[in-house]
Amino acid sequence: MALSESEYRENAAAFKEFWKTHISEILYRQTGMFPPFPSKFTASDGTEHTLEQALDRTPRALFYGDGGTGKTTAFRYHSYRAAADELPQVSVPLVVELFGLPPELISQPDRLPEYLSYLYGANLTLNNSFFRESLNRGDTVVILDGLDE
Repeated sequence: MALSESEYRENAAAFKEFWKTHISEILYRQTGMFPPFPSKFTASDGTEHTLEQALDRTPRALFYGDGGTGKTTAFRYHSYRAAADELPQVSVPLVVELFGLPPELISQPDRLPEYLSYLYGANLTLNNSFFRESLNRGDTVVILDGLDE
């Protein structure tokens, strides 16, 4: 069953607040600083781009590099900025850290709130169909981190 527009907006606002709070705590523990974290990536043509610039160029991108080069931190910061409404084209920012994702959740996006609550130690209460609907609407940025771990 589809959510009404007001239900969708309420769920999006609740998720963004949850994400902004928890991702800023993670970034602080990781780096000792709160955002901003400027990061640049080198494209295959040798030009440098921020994560936002790279994602503006194409709807899909692969960021690869050695461990410790800042990919995960940049992904987390990008999602923080989206949750803080600094990226108006993104309604729902979502970083899914695959190295902690139970395999059964890959085919069950309705269980993502349960997984995120477990992963980040918070009670995230959203309508079960929220993530599926946000993906169908196309206003969600999904960043899959840890593909090779």
